[in-house]
Amino acid sequence: MSALTHTGPGASGPDPQEHFHARLTAGLGSTVMVLDGEFDLAAYEQFMQTLARAVSGEGRVEIDTSGVTLIDSTGLRGLLQARNRLGDERLLLVNPSGEVSKLLALSGTRHLFHVSEPPRP
Repeated sequence: MSALTHTGPGASGPDPQEHFHARLTAGLGSTVMVLDGEFDLAAYEQFMQTLARAVSGEGRVEIDTSGVTLIDSTGLRGLLQARNRLGDERLLLVNPSGEVSKLLALSGTRHLFHVSEPPRP
């Protein structure tokens, strides 16, 4: 997983981005953006940088949020910006975690996304 690495003066403390990871992988005809951890204000810049790389490619972008353990209004803002940049046809939310599902429902924004959830037993 990718995380920002700090070097130089003041680098001895914990990495402020350690609580969140965003990485890209290739899927069948799509780019998969995998999110893990706490998607909040501290994670927003890393998300937007990763999104910029995903948007530059061709085809669909799938955002896998199954590893998101916390999401706040800043995380929701990031997902909405992804939708605005990619359009309805190119974005798919995959395996939303309980936290992501709950926030989409509470905010009344779930209908704005194509969502692919795993089958329930």
